[in-house]
Parts: sequence; structure tokens; C-alpha cells
Amino acid sequence: MTAKKSYLVILRIFFVVFSLMFIRDAFYKWDGYSFYMKFTDFLPDLSLVFIIWSIMGILLASVFWFAVYGITIIMPKPLKFIRFEHLIAGLLGCGFIYYIKTKFFHFSFQRLTGLDNFTTYTIIIVFTALVIWFFHKHIEKILHRLKISEYVERVLIGIAQRITPVASLFALLFIFAVLFTAFQKNTSEIKSESVQLSKIKTEDQFKKRPDIIMVVWDTLTAQDMSMYGYNRPTTPFLSEWSKDAIVFEKAYASCNWTYPSTMSLLTGQRPWTHRAWHYRPFYLRNKKYGRNLPSILKDNGYIIYGLVQNSIAHPAGLGMSDAFLVQDPSNTLSLPKNWWLDRTISHVKNDLARDWIINNEYISNVLRKYRPDTYTTIFPPDIVYNRFLKKISEINPKNHSRLPFFAYLHVLPPHHPYLPSNLQTGILGNHNEFNTKRKQSVEFELPEYIPERQKNIDILRERYDEFILYSDDLFKSFISSLSELIDISNTIIVFTSDHGEIFSHGYLGHSGPHLYEELVHIPLVIKTPGEKNGAVINVPVEQTDIAPTILELANIPVPSWMEGSSLFPLTNGETRQSLPVFSMQLISNPAIEYQQITKGTFAVWEGNYKLIHYLEDNKSLLFNLKTDPNETQNIFDEQPEIARRLKSLLDDKLALANKSIIQSSELSMK
Repeated sequence: MTAKKSYLVILRIFFVVFSLMFIRDAFYKWDGYSFYMKFTDFLPDLSLVFIIWSIMGILLASVFWFAVYGITIIMPKPLKFIRFEHLIAGLLGCGFIYYIKTKFFHFSFQRLTGLDNFTTYTIIIVFTALVIWFFHKHIEKILHRLKISEYVERVLIGIAQRITPVASLFALLFIFAVLFTAFQKNTSEIKSESVQLSKIKTEDQFKKRPDIIMVVWDTLTAQDMSMYGYNRPTTPFLSEWSKDAIVFEKAYASCNWTYPSTMSLLTGQRPWTHRAWHYRPFYLRNKKYGRNLPSILKDNGYIIYGLVQNSIAHPAGLGMSDAFLVQDPSNTLSLPKNWWLDRTISHVKNDLARDWIINNEYISNVLRKYRPDTYTTIFPPDIVYNRFLKKISEINPKNHSRLPFFAYLHVLPPHHPYLPSNLQTGILGNHNEFNTKRKQSVEFELPEYIPERQKNIDILRERYDEFILYSDDLFKSFISSLSELIDISNTIIVFTSDHGEIFSHGYLGHSGPHLYEELVHIPLVIKTPGEKNGAVINVPVEQTDIAPTILELANIPVPSWMEGSSLFPLTNGETRQSLPVFSMQLISNPAIEYQQITKGTFAVWEGNYKLIHYLEDNKSLLFNLKTDPNETQNIFDEQPEIARRLKSLLDDKLALANKSIIQSSELSMK
């Protein structure tokens, strides 16, 4: 075949194969996404991924052709008989042998030879080349007699001709996808906005309100903080800093992972009300959730900052972008990725499209094998802290006549991978164990673990605790710089987390079906102006209480749609009626339309008692946290009255939530 003809044949085959792979993936993805997304929401992402996937196929076809055809060009004169078709036949033969080896013969070259795969394959290639060189005359005769090149050429051309109608159809779809995507309004990329004070109400009453800074550490459990009695010195600065603040000993997250819990934090609503229990930023980007704390503060004269390292906690993903006057994209709040392929993929701003590509089984295997390892986090918190300090320095922060600000600062550490700086790594022991991203990822591939893995899990917990210590040190620097820049005497600082992290009960990490204390017991510290003595509040409170508390501290009425209750009476030394506290994991429920909640895990706290209920299994656990803080003794059968009361309380609340869903459905149909 001529160069042009061979290239077009290879291009056509690659294009069709990649398109068929895409269709297979598309059906698989839609089977999952249809659980919480309409097809009209899915279509723009489907179109974009098809374009990217097709371009990847074209590029790989070009690289493959140039590599194979290039070999025939640079071939030494004695081997000029080897044609493009011969190399294709050889590659197909090697591919077939490799398939048979992996499918039916489970052995490793590395175990047999003691060499790594790269060295082994290099030796095989060199040996094959030498054999061809020394026996090229015999090989030339054999190839000529068998007419392999003619046969391969006929096969390739035949395949290309037969798939031409399919290739034409996919090419037409590609053109439609390009046109469709071009006309779609791109709202997935958030641009940092400048503060436009002229657009904000400037009544004098607004200027007297306090500045409010809410610092959220991702995946921080109170169980591993020395401030809360943990045996390792993980939070020395926080322990000292909180002495003249209000510390809540029993604060609980509304869910065990970021998206639902952050939504609860910023709305004062539980997940069964805001219904954000799936990761949905990729289609919420065109939707708004108007009932939120930042919007209320904005309407009352606050300048709203949002600096968030976790993209699924970003205002855009939560449907709250309109409330934030300053919000930088999450991908601008990290260090540059250290591998060209990661940097290339990061240019895909669409969350669903990027995840689709990264999680493809072939691409993920390449990333896993060849990505350089990471030794320290690329999400240092001081990027967020310093960016915020720079932003507020632009508005003359010590000017008492300016408007107040509310800052939502969400830093990713101590979320895994647990990669502190070299100063903290290994300070708790086992310095060389699980000290890189790749080493840790192996354990996180199977979050459910057997007892034999507990030793490794315990070492991972050491890395996690070191990451907390690292975060504590950077928070200390931030508070020091903040004190020099703004008027602390008129500033409220709220320190908390979105959820926790677990290293016990046979589960590693977060999310999943469980709601044990490690997963949902979070820190909550409120530092108010003029507070000198501090206080420790030992009654259960929940994440949804934070938003109404902030409003009351700012002297703004709390709307009735917030389910949480203000903690202001407690911060002011008063008492508050004891209220039950709820947490829930509802990801197994569809989040599309108005379907009732029929699956999931729920937890309810009342006093010292905690009930965990697995709805699908109709299984309940009851613990007395005072006598059994590690939740190892299920007393559900031993305390039937308490169990019945808490279960009834949960059933009643869930029934009300489902009733509200039905009513919303009926209203939407009118």
C-alpha cells in the first residue's frame, strides 16, 4: 500500500473502533447517570466526550501509523523487504500472544526473570531484531512465499471498505457533536470576579455588622484531634487558639461525604430536604439553589468570598454562584500537576467529561502505571489562605466604614492522599510506609477491609494524623497574618469540617454506607469578638445549625426554610432545648424527579444515645456513646424502649420528608 492509502485505512479502523468503545461506555455511563440526571442534562457532556474521544482516536491512529511506517523508512538496506503490512501482521501476532498469555496463562515475566516488565520486553524486542538481522535472507524467502504482505493488505482494505458506512455515520455524528457543543453556553468554567462595591447595598446598618470567616477542612474527624482529647498531638495550635472560643464537643455532619454535607453547611437544610446526595456539579452548573446562607448575607450587604480547593464543594457545583462576588476556580488553588498528561487532562473543565476520560479502564491503567508518584500534597492550604489575604487587602480591611465580608474557605487537606510536607511525614513513625500517593492508593482501592489489613490501616492513620498536624501549622500562620491585616475585634471565625474519616469497623476513608462517629463527628469552633473566657458545649448539635447561627450572630433574621436551629443561645451562655440530631447517607436513592426516599443509612443522636439504621436491610444499631465511645457494643435489644423511641423519631422525620417530596411533585405538575 502507498503511504496515503495505508494511513487512511488505519485512520478509518481506529476511528470506528474508538467510536464503538465510546458507545459502549456511553450506555454504561447513562445506566448510572440516569439515576440522578435527565438525558437533556447528559447530552451536552455526551457530545463533548465524543468529540474528545474521537480526537484521541485520530491522534493515536496518526502516532501508530507514523511509528510503523517510520520503521519501514529507516530500515537498513538488508531489511528493506519488510513492509508496512509485515509489521502490522507482527503486531497483531504479538497482541494475540499477549491476549492468550493474560487470558489463560497467569504468570508474570517479572517473577520468572526477576526483571521488571519494561526490561523484559526490551530484551525480547532486541532479541527478535537480532534474529531477523542474522536470518533475514531466510525470512525474506518465507515472507515472499507465504505472500503475507498481499494477504494483510487485502484484509486491511477489505475491513476498511466494510466499515466505511459505519465510519461515515460516526463522522456525521462527530460533526453534529461539534456543532451542538459549539452552540452550548459554556458555564462550566468559573472565572474569578472582582468585587464591585457599587452593586451592593450600602446602608449604614450593613457596615456595622461583623466580618465572618468560615474555615472548612475537608475530611477532618474530631476523633483524631488532640483538641478533642485524641492521644496524638495533632492540633497543638487549634487547642491553644480555641481556649477563648466556643467549642462544641458533639457536632455532627449531615452526611459522610463532601457534597451533601457542604450543601447542608451552606443551606441549614438536611440532605432529605435539599436532595443533593449525588455528585451533581456537572449539571447543576445550569441550575440554581436559591435557599442558601451566602445569598442571604449578600442581600444584607455582605461581600461574599468563596475560595474552595475541592471542586465538588465549589459554589458553582452547589448552585450558589450568584451569591459569590469573589470565587476562584478550584483548579487555580493547587500547585501545577507534575506530569504532562495530567496537565493536559486538567484543561478539560467539564467535570463529567474529565472524569469519564480519566476513569476509562484503558486510560486509568496508563495513568496508574506511568504517572510519576507524588510525595507531598499539591493542595497546600496556604494557597487558599494567601489568596484570601490578598483579596481582602484590596478592600482596605481595617476601614470601619466599609461593607462587611463573609468568607467561605474550604481547604482540601487532610483529605487523602495524606501527603504532608517533609517536616511532618514520618514524625509518628513508619517513615517509609505509605508515604506517597501511589502507595496509599493501593489501600484505598478496597475501602472495605478484613482484619488482616488493620496494621496497614493503622499506618495510614499515622499519615492522616501527620496531615492534620501539617494543616494545623499552616492554619497558625494564617491566623497570625489575618490578625495583622484585619480588625479581629469585629470578626467572627467559624472553624469546622464537612465530614470525618474512618480507619475502623472494617472500613477505610469516607462515604460508603456507614455513619460511625469517626465519619460524622466533626469539629466546630466559633470565635466571636470580645470572647475572652471561652466555653465548651457538651450537647449534640448538627451541621445544619451553623448557618442559622451565623445569621443570628450577624443580626439577620433566620428564614423558616432552614431546618437547623441557631446555637447563639449556647454561645451566649444560655441554655437551649435539647434537640435530636440527624445524619444520613442517601446516595442509593435516585435524585431525579420527586421520588421518595426508600434506601440509605440514617443516624439520630439524643443525649448519650445514638441509633444507626440501615433502611434497605431494616437493621438497627444502638450505642451508648458515654460508656462505649468506639461503638463496639450494640445494645439495641438490651434497651428496647430507647431504641423504639429513637427509631420512631427517625421514622416520623423521614415520613415528613417524603410527604414534602410528594407535595413538591404535585406542585410541579400544576
